[in-house]
Amino acid sequence: MSFAVNPYLSFSHHGFLGLNFCCSSWFINVSEWVTCFSAPATVSNASVVARTSNSFNISFVTVPGADEYRVAYTNNSEQINTTFTSNNITITGLVDGTRYTINITAANSFAVGDTISFNAGFTRAYL
Repeated sequence: MSFAVNPYLSFSHHGFLGLNFCCSSWFINVSEWVTCFSAPATVSNASVVARTSNSFNISFVTVPGADEYRVAYTNNSEQINTTFTSNNITITGLVDGTRYTINITAANSFAVGDTISFNAGFTRAYL
């Protein structure tokens, strides 16, 4: 999808001069512009929906405008950082019987939202 501004200059939805335009057209209103280039909202309703001795399956509400979710998890001695593009994620390689804290942040090409942090509890063996 592309559109011409004049006979010598055209833009595409993939960007112009290395910029990623997320808005739907060249002629946008102020509220669309602010939404397009703003930090995503904070992730909400995050919870562990399944657990094993070495993994957590976590689900949360999709955040409009987020391209990815940055997830950091700690076990009181080590922090691991990873990125997901879905709101239903599985974290593997956890230590059996260990308590974890999960931090999730929604992000897009322009900004990073606020981080939520929650205690995911223990992997299965400790329950």
